[in-house]
Amino acid sequence: IYTMAYDVVEEMKEFITDSAQYKKIVNFLDEMPEDTHPRGEDVPDPWYGGDEGFARCYDLIEECCKEILKKRLR
Repeated sequence: IYTMAYDVVEEMKEFITDSAQYKKIVNFLDEMPEDTHPRGEDVPDPWYGGDEGFARCYDLIEECCKEILKKRLR
């Protein structure tokens, strides 16, 4: 399960009773290489960035999806 923000990760963990399930909740951008996106970064909310904010958010999500696929298809 991927979340777009760390606060959501923490909220979701409150509902889990089996500690083995914790590993299944991952912040989305944590799938990116650390040299490009340090751990703990959230996907920015595009609502506050106008058209550029939506474009940046889309690009970031697309880039991260590619990274996830590369990892899973190895």
